[in-house]
Amino acid sequence: MSKLFLILSFVFFIMWIITSLGVNWPSLGKLGHLPGDYHFTREDFSFHLPLGSSILLSIVLNVILRFFSKV
Repeated sequence: MSKLFLILSFVFFIMWIITSLGVNWPSLGKLGHLPGDYHFTREDFSFHLPLGSSILLSIVLNVILRFFSKV
């Protein structure tokens, strides 16, 4: 159980670093504007559905967690 908490805290730390420094990384600026990310705007309503970005982040986190689970 402690190994799981250690891995989760590491993943959350990496996610914090990525989001705090993401403004300076041009490749991370494309998150939210990938194919599959939908943005609907009407007069008084705006809705953003980042499906493509969510799938990409899910794959990356899955690879990272699988790597750490084998160590």
